[in-house]
Amino acid sequence: MFHPSGSSAGKGILVFALIMLALGLWTGVSRRAWTDAMLWIAIAIFLGSYGAISADLLPRFRRALLIAGLAAGVLAFALALITMLGGA
Repeated sequence: MFHPSGSSAGKGILVFALIMLALGLWTGVSRRAWTDAMLWIAIAIFLGSYGAISADLLPRFRRALLIAGLAAGVLAFALALITMLGGA
């Protein structure tokens, strides 16, 4: 699972990331739960970066995708800790 073979797995991850992005936007707009929405959006960015790298869609921007994915992953982890500890 560290690096799925073939571009179909990467495209599937991108579809899942789009679903999570839609869920995050829906959570933020309809429920006004912006911390939860940021968590879903950060996870979507992380998965989108991973899916784009796995599918080899943007080879020129591989480093930027790695940096964006790392930043989004750290943000998602921090938001999960904040939510778990009841800070928001």
